[in-house]
Amino acid sequence: MFALALLALVMSPGLASAQVVSSSELIENSAKFDGQVIIFRGEVVGDILRRGEYAWITVNDDAYSRHPVREGGKLVGGNQGFGIWVPLEETGEIRHIGGYRHRGDIVEIVGIFNQSCPQHGGDMDIHALELSVIQPGRSYQEIPNVRRALVALLLMVLSLTMFWLNRWKRKRTPLP
Repeated sequence: MFALALLALVMSPGLASAQVVSSSELIENSAKFDGQVIIFRGEVVGDILRRGEYAWITVNDDAYSRHPVREGGKLVGGNQGFGIWVPLEETGEIRHIGGYRHRGDIVEIVGIFNQSCPQHGGDMDIHALELSVIQPGRSYQEIPNVRRALVALLLMVLSLTMFWLNRWKRKRTPLP
């Protein structure tokens, strides 16, 4: 059934005219894009949530997906993306999922945008027809900050010294 629907969409002129849209455009113009085949690009983050023959993935297309803070990007606004309902076999291409220690794969989703999906409780989502990784993710190397470690050690020694001096002073002072 899904293969037949995919074939019909591929053969239709709607797929050829699909446009690349951002999450901001989809949110601001949700009625315009409802039921349309769109192209959505962003970083896979969170987890792959398997649900039978399908899975949910979250794809963010915010400023952090383009320029992560750990790579010198600035803190600008919040996170923004979409839940993508994708056939489970399409997720096999995903190798890196974004998180604190990982930069997720950048994917391109060709799918149907739903302003209020009846299949998923009225949520705004995208039902993927195709998923392709256009830029692989990677793991971040944790580089120890030697200066920060030395400051922490110094503060710990200072705290212990003050603690022992306070105890020593109390033992030497007679009670009234």
